[in-house]
Amino acid sequence: MVVGQNDTPAPTGYDDPRRNAILEAAGSIRQTKVAWDAYAEGLMIDAASAQKIKAFDRASAEEKAQLLRDDNGEEYFKIILGLFVKVNKVDTLRYLITMLDDLVAENDVALPLMIKAAASLDQGSGPQAVWLYFVKPLEKRDDSYLSHQCARMVARLVLAEQNVDESSIKHFLDWCNDQFTTADRPGVLLALTSLSRVLRRDSFRWAFIKHTKLPSTFKTLLNPEANLQQLYQALLCLWVLTFNAEVVEQLNDMVHGWLAPTCDVLVEAGKEKLVRMAVAFLKNMLIKSSRTTSHEYATLMISHKVLPRVKAIVHQKQYTDEELLADAEIVEQQLKMAMDTLSSYDEYVAELKSGKLEWSPAHRSERFWRESVTKLNDNNYALLKLLIAYLKEEGDSQSVAVAVHDVGEYVRHYPYGKRALEELGAKALVMAHMAHEDSQVRYESLIAVQKLMTDQWEFLGEQTKKAAQGRQ
Repeated sequence: MVVGQNDTPAPTGYDDPRRNAILEAAGSIRQTKVAWDAYAEGLMIDAASAQKIKAFDRASAEEKAQLLRDDNGEEYFKIILGLFVKVNKVDTLRYLITMLDDLVAENDVALPLMIKAAASLDQGSGPQAVWLYFVKPLEKRDDSYLSHQCARMVARLVLAEQNVDESSIKHFLDWCNDQFTTADRPGVLLALTSLSRVLRRDSFRWAFIKHTKLPSTFKTLLNPEANLQQLYQALLCLWVLTFNAEVVEQLNDMVHGWLAPTCDVLVEAGKEKLVRMAVAFLKNMLIKSSRTTSHEYATLMISHKVLPRVKAIVHQKQYTDEELLADAEIVEQQLKMAMDTLSSYDEYVAELKSGKLEWSPAHRSERFWRESVTKLNDNNYALLKLLIAYLKEEGDSQSVAVAVHDVGEYVRHYPYGKRALEELGAKALVMAHMAHEDSQVRYESLIAVQKLMTDQWEFLGEQTKKAAQGRQ
């Protein structure tokens, strides 16, 4: 099997997951001539091992399969793994990891033999020893081929239900986060592929949601303007993550940063496989959450216009995939039920947690602020703190403008909140935004500052509005 060779074209708009600039190097790496005898002369392996691995290396794929079954196949893996941790030459390391990947991919007995070989070489570590060989090389950031092949091997071990320690899991997830923030597209796609595989295990699911960076980093991968293959693979990861209802219940507010862009992707996407994955993820979030949390998620989806989109999927029959149609029907039913009890406050809370603010009706509704303003104080000002966090946003002027406006409305309808705003740093942030580069932010800041500074807003506010509008 030569990685990357396939005559079937990729769907339009997607990178073919079977072709990748990094892994396509495997073909030329297989042509490398390893000086096995030289490693024997350097005392990295003994002469007998050198002759054994040399003969094995020259054998055909069929002959190698037979040798693994008939000739104490564990010994071949002992030689390869032993060299893998001793050699520094990059060409040899690449060849060794490619040899291991090919053997495991083409022979059912290879992975168990490799695990036994690792345990034999590192007797104190037991069956978990095999992880040490592939987690440590992930640090070789200067060689993307080597690190990604090691990540693929980690995924193979996970799928084989090989037990793994917490340190190795964290090391792997740290590497994924680095790839998502620093790698080019081929690196990001390969890391997503490996991550989607390991997230089938609960140990990786729990570690993922507890990771200090990955949940936030994942938001950036869901940009609706991103490459279609990246969006598909990122949603695949989230779908696999949400197979476990207990994990879903612990996602809390982090999931809002995934749900909002996923909704936008679903509304805008036309490609069936991307639509299928977005709907499947949203369905899991609705049916695997508690009733209260599910209603909150449904509210966010409704505000992002998911209901008419899934209605169209179900009733216009533009897609033929039966699972997609079934999932879309479940999402439609869940959203319709949520609509029956939906309030403007529910919508406002969902929007606050989504990571992006828009000029939705609640922000300028007198009735909403009269009825809901004190709810921002609940749970030690939890919602007010969320609102204030938008004042620190960079690169999203609309969210800042809406947040500044809402801070002004909060203090206008609840004057006792001035002290809380000052203690939470909101007053200083609003005043600083009077010099913001965006004219809408400056305007809203000017109005909000007046609300913060005076108790006679109804009279002074009209004068300030007129003056501000005259300068625009």
